[in-house]
Amino acid sequence: MRLFFISFALALVVLGTAISCKDTKEEEPDSPSSATQEKKAHPAIDLVRRKVGLEKQLESIIAKADLSGQTQIKEAEDKAREADQHFLAVQSQHPKLQKLLKKAARLRGRYSPTNSAQNAKTATMMLEINTEISKISSTLPELQAARNAQAQARKAIHNTRRQLADKIPRAKAILEELSEIDTKLAAQRPQS
Repeated sequence: MRLFFISFALALVVLGTAISCKDTKEEEPDSPSSATQEKKAHPAIDLVRRKVGLEKQLESIIAKADLSGQTQIKEAEDKAREADQHFLAVQSQHPKLQKLLKKAARLRGRYSPTNSAQNAKTATMMLEINTEISKISSTLPELQAARNAQAQARKAIHNTRRQLADKIPRAKAILEELSEIDTKLAAQRPQS
């Protein structure tokens, strides 16, 4: 019985120590060293955070304004769809990628609703194939040109939405603030 009480008392001491250590660790972020770390953070971090928040607000305003009916948006989206189709066509027809694409197509059919081990192995193999396709694609000028066309088409959609949002008063104020932030961030970039 005495052994039980000693063990119980020892357990309480260990528990009390663990709790007090936990409390000490939670208080550490208020220590002077962490305050200096926050002060050492690059000033652009706050600007980038503000920019991200404003971008989200702007996207919300644009979504509520429903600009999808605008012909300029439709034209930009059509060009983006064409760029996507062109990229996929160039990629699927390129001779250096044929073997990998055929192998990936065979693997896609191996999904099993009951065998998770097989699915994991298939997923790993697909990841390896996709990595190899990306590596080879990065060396092929035709695919790079098609990928650049995709990026330009996406940027055109973005720019068109911004131009149309400039006609919405709330969005216009956000766009002006984003422009100011971009100017400040550009001024903070090191000159090469």
